Amino acid sequence: MRSTHDLGGAPWDEMLDLEVNDVTPFARRVTALVEILRHPSKQVFVTDELRRAIESLPKNDYLTLTYYEKWIRAVKALVVEKGVLSQEEIDARVEEILRRREADKTG
Repeated sequence: MRSTHDLGGAPWDEMLDLEVNDVTPFARRVTALVEILRHPSKQVFVTDELRRAIESLPKNDYLTLTYYEKWIRAVKALVVEKGVLSQEEIDARVEEILRRREADKTG
């Protein structure tokens, strides 16, 4: 049985988008974060671990997330798996950022 990521030769209803897309600030930040975390001086994870984490995403996530959204979800899974950050630490930081963003909108 194929994994979700194994789409080679599978029937597909949509045409592939072969346009060269502008690189967004989000894509640049995700790429920088991945490069830092897999650099030999840090080596939190290696490329094969990132690939495994991406390919392990739930089917719906894998099929609907953008390329860099898949990367950031995989990074989050790996830093939790490796004990670099806990899920609680990540959740607390996200809440803090969202509160600050909301405060900036209203104030």
